[in-house]
Amino acid sequence: MRYLLGIDLGTTGLKTVLLSADGEVMASAYQVIELSTVEAGKAEQDPEHWWQAVCSTVQEVRARSGVKADQIQGIGLAGQMHGVVLVDDHGRPLHPCITWADARSGS
Repeated sequence: MRYLLGIDLGTTGLKTVLLSADGEVMASAYQVIELSTVEAGKAEQDPEHWWQAVCSTVQEVRARSGVKADQIQGIGLAGQMHGVVLVDDHGRPLHPCITWADARSGS
């Protein structure tokens, strides 16, 4: 059987869902992702937390459903609104993501 994996990064968490090819939900998992607002107007997230959430929720839906990795035929990704992740020459983040909710550029 063939399956599809959906991963949605939202402002407050990441949700992963595993679907059969005919659209039946086989399993889903959610992990909260903290939004850092330590200073007025700032709204940042650590991209490493996104990756950790992807890894753990994918493992969770596979474990719950019993679906093997080679049975997953497609992966769909959706992300939160506008965000900036500055990276170095190796693709590593230089700073936490400045999310759409950040207000430092306002008047």
